[in-house]
Amino acid sequence: MTSISEKAMLVRISVHLPQKAKRDKEVTAQTARDHGAEVEMASFNKKLYAKHSWAKLQAAATALRSHFETNTLPWFKGVGLLPSTMYFDFIAEHGTLKRAFDDAGQEFLEDYETNKLDAQRRLNGLFQERDYPTRGRLASRISTEIEFLPMPEESDFRVNLGAEEEERIRAIIRQQADDKIAAATADLWHRVHEAVSDMLERIERYQVDPATGKTLATFRDSAVNNIRELVTLLGKLNVTEDPDLEAMRRRLRDKVCQHDADALRDDERLRANAATECKDILAAMSGYIGADIDLAA
Repeated sequence: MTSISEKAMLVRISVHLPQKAKRDKEVTAQTARDHGAEVEMASFNKKLYAKHSWAKLQAAATALRSHFETNTLPWFKGVGLLPSTMYFDFIAEHGTLKRAFDDAGQEFLEDYETNKLDAQRRLNGLFQERDYPTRGRLASRISTEIEFLPMPEESDFRVNLGAEEEERIRAIIRQQADDKIAAATADLWHRVHEAVSDMLERIERYQVDPATGKTLATFRDSAVNNIRELVTLLGKLNVTEDPDLEAMRRRLRDKVCQHDADALRDDERLRANAATECKDILAAMSGYIGADIDLAA
């Protein structure tokens, strides 16, 4: 069996943004005095920029983080497991999102003085020039980095501590790797549960007035598209080749998302069948951990 270190790598991404809000110590102290409260029990924070001036940069940062979280499995804080088969697609999309982030950062910097004047007007007496860094310092706080790391293996541990202690540490490394792989697999199951639950909720919420034929409550195409995207991801992120996950992937593909959203909206029978299948999957998943369940049924 191929070692997981030959099929996957670790990736770390960091996205840095400037400080968006700041605690005003003077106002905090005054507010505490006004209410007879202890200062350490109070905190007054003020926003440094209006929401509209920050929105594009925030959205670009969120897109970078979301892409990372969607296409990797959690390993430890800030680090994800990336299958080698996904590397080229991952790095291409990351590059596109990074360019959008860099563009948003440059736009934020170009509008900095205007945004400061807007903040000064809106904050009025709460505005403090010292709260705002120079443009050069601000630029250094808008950045993103990505780092690729090899999967750790017990054989990499070469510190000379004596045979008994070395073996004990190698055993710890093995157990930690097993625990993280189990947690990563559980993350995929949670994604399945969330996506199926979401689709079921949307389908059941759909309502048409039988008298007029008017749609009273509808659902968007994403109800099906999210499942289809998950089916694709499950085929790539299942690095341990877990047979239950593969069975679930096929079940989702063949029984849940074979019809598009338009077909489901137009056909009550198809909606009912899809809802029943979603319920059956959720019922089966309720005890998948530690239970012998045939998820391919």
